[in-house]
Amino acid sequence: MPAPIPLPEYVYKIVPEASLDPLPSTLPLSALDAKDGFIHLSTADQIPATAGRFFSQYNSLSLLKIPLARIEKKVKWEESSSGCFAHLYGADISRKEVVESKDFKKKDTDEWTKVLEKDAWLY
Repeated sequence: MPAPIPLPEYVYKIVPEASLDPLPSTLPLSALDAKDGFIHLSTADQIPATAGRFFSQYNSLSLLKIPLARIEKKVKWEESSSGCFAHLYGADISRKEVVESKDFKKKDTDEWTKVLEKDAWLY
């Protein structure tokens, strides 16, 4: 699948619950990433729906902001039922790739789609 045009400046990794401060030298793989054989990443526009679909049971998330240029050679853009997503193959996410992280919280009655929608930090 071809990459989106234009390419996003940043891609994001969603990490459930724990604040990653300080960020470990290498981010541990999630069970899903280990099972699938690649690291799942999202664009800013994909974050609200992805968090809502796959992380609704969590009330806190950390988002890691990664400049695509730092990992682009190992990223494949692949189609899923909900769009074209960045998948990082053959590499880990280390502290040097992440330029910023931010923690988000929601109440039990909130939805991630509403909490994260149009958050200025993502853009």
